[in-house]
Amino acid sequence: MTAADALFARRSLTVMIGSVLSVGGAVVAATFFLQPWRSCEGEDTSVGCAMLPGDAAVMQVAGLVFLTGVIVVAAGLLAPRPERR
Repeated sequence: MTAADALFARRSLTVMIGSVLSVGGAVVAATFFLQPWRSCEGEDTSVGCAMLPGDAAVMQVAGLVFLTGVIVVAAGLLAPRPERR
């Protein structure tokens, strides 16, 4: 494996890891925003129910994971590209 191949593999792996983090964080944050498991009196939909402190903490962590994933993807895309011969 040449140095260019190793750099390309590292760059691709960085973009893949960042993408997984971004998608995972976005899915968890959206799920906890919609709260499909919650029901409360006087509300037709679960979105109208108040969020519990634990749910808010999970949503904040998911948001941070999403932002971390976006930063990792950006770092992978902005990394130096291997030289072409």
